[in-house]
Amino acid sequence: GALGTLAASWTDPHVLGEQIRQIAASTDQPFCVNLVLAFDQHDRLEVVIEEGVSVVSFSWGIDDAMISRAHEGGAAVLVQVGGVAEAKRAEAAGADLVMLQGVEAGGHVQSATPLHDLLPAVRTAVGRPIIAAGGIGDHHGVRRAFAAGADAVACGTAFLAAHEADVHPRYLDRLIRAGADDTILTRLFDGGWPDAPHRVLRNETVVRWEEAGAPLRGARPGED
Repeated sequence: GALGTLAASWTDPHVLGEQIRQIAASTDQPFCVNLVLAFDQHDRLEVVIEEGVSVVSFSWGIDDAMISRAHEGGAAVLVQVGGVAEAKRAEAAGADLVMLQGVEAGGHVQSATPLHDLLPAVRTAVGRPIIAAGGIGDHHGVRRAFAAGADAVACGTAFLAAHEADVHPRYLDRLIRAGADDTILTRLFDGGWPDAPHRVLRNETVVRWEEAGAPLRGARPGED
């Protein structure tokens, strides 16, 4: 009953077309393709449209023209936001669904505010369906999100434990054993994407950087 999403922001457009066709051949259910708008996605969006993908999601930006183009191609549009102002902007730009990400999220984090501080305000501010994202990993989190006004939830990190996930066994072991205090939101791992906060598991690289006084790029221990 879930909507699977293919992360495609850095995939070669030709490879992306092949991936989409492979997914379409393996299921008769709808699926989504995500594009991060901090990077140029025009060519990839055209591939998504050409292949007839039914849902496209945009994150790290709200682009009226991209939303309109996706609609022209017959796709429903989901826009990820990190706050009330962004949610209202996404709705005005034509988003069909709004994904509200809280600061608890893993990976690159668009929001600076806890999810449940945002949900009631966004629920009041917009009329679009709201998908809650960030730190939801079990049925308790799902129920809490619904109670706060979400229409659906998005989970990412939780699915890294699925047997289909292509993750290194040492990484999986660390994820399984980790607690809330074992993550850090940092700009330390900024290769290829400057100034994008990133929630990661605290590791030796983080510890050495903190012990050095958290220096900026160019002065980090063991850099590059």
